[in-house]
Amino acid sequence: MFQKQTACPPGCICDDQQDWKFEELLLNHLQEVEITELRGSEHEVIFVKHLLRWATELKKMTIFFNSLVTESMARKSYQILRRFSRREICMEFYMDKDTVMVPYVPKD
Repeated sequence: MFQKQTACPPGCICDDQQDWKFEELLLNHLQEVEITELRGSEHEVIFVKHLLRWATELKKMTIFFNSLVTESMARKSYQILRRFSRREICMEFYMDKDTVMVPYVPKD
């Protein structure tokens, strides 16, 4: 069974530059982002949160969860990323249902 990754595996590029979480970038021409195979690891969520801040002209972000992501993991990632998104960004989330990617809407 798939378990949420909480730390990078040995040899991960994140270890090459420890201060990447503190970098400030300006991606003022980036308007659309598509992320595939999101697992919801801490590093992925941190990166997407930064991307939402760096891309000042972002209009649309589409996220496809990895097929092994559970409903609870998807809900947690969805809630965190929606909280850091700006109102003008259209965020779409998709989850694998019987090998078909369908729009993800968290169950309340």
